[in-house]
Amino acid sequence: MATRSQTPRAFPFLVKVTQISYRHDPTAPRLTNDGYWQPPKRKDNFGVHYSTGWWVWDPYHQGEAPYARLRTPSDAELSSREVHRTGTMFWAPDRQAYSYRPENCLEMDLNRSDSPYRRLGFNIYGNSNLVLVAYHGKDFQLPYRAPPRMLNTLFPPVYASRSTANRECTIAGDLAIIIGLIVLSTANTKENMLKAIDTTFRRHLNSTQYAVNQDLRPVRGVLERGIIVEICSFDGGVSGRVLKDWENGIYGEMLS
Repeated sequence: MATRSQTPRAFPFLVKVTQISYRHDPTAPRLTNDGYWQPPKRKDNFGVHYSTGWWVWDPYHQGEAPYARLRTPSDAELSSREVHRTGTMFWAPDRQAYSYRPENCLEMDLNRSDSPYRRLGFNIYGNSNLVLVAYHGKDFQLPYRAPPRMLNTLFPPVYASRSTANRECTIAGDLAIIIGLIVLSTANTKENMLKAIDTTFRRHLNSTQYAVNQDLRPVRGVLERGIIVEICSFDGGVSGRVLKDWENGIYGEMLS
């Protein structure tokens, strides 16, 4: 695991975010048994509102305008892409929380799936203060106190730790979920999505500090909102195995 004395590791990946629209089936319940809103179950109930298209998040990109870390992929990079993560993520204002399933809701009906929507989960990496954001998590709240810059920005208050330990967590985990957290914490436009990814996720290569963008204040809103996040590896980047090791904490924190 990387330490503070080592250069934080970061690896390139392809990313695409799709903002989805939806309509509820009038024959299906809109609320769960405990009275909370739930996403539609059938793929036919969803549509594409808009998409960012494919971008490469590249820690070694030289930073040509308008982005510092995002760049347009080459045809060869696009044609060589291999799916690493695909997930559908919703912001539910009645819960003030997110739900996630590791599938594309446009391609798979929920009743045909083995992956239902779940609350975000958190696992501790070994005996460290590194917390992994995951689909299957031991805890539904952060096990350790989050850095103040992450609360109400990356994480809504519902995820605040109950721990009284004087221990501050760092973050790694499922890239699709982390990108989803970043995107859903800002206003619903393609431009804001890309700016949020570019300016808050590892803005500086030699630092993992979550960089709050003061121009992109958290705007989760009072309406349900859903996105599909796709993450791919590609030739010339790193393998899916390396990305998975990065997510699993082998290379240390992604954000702090």
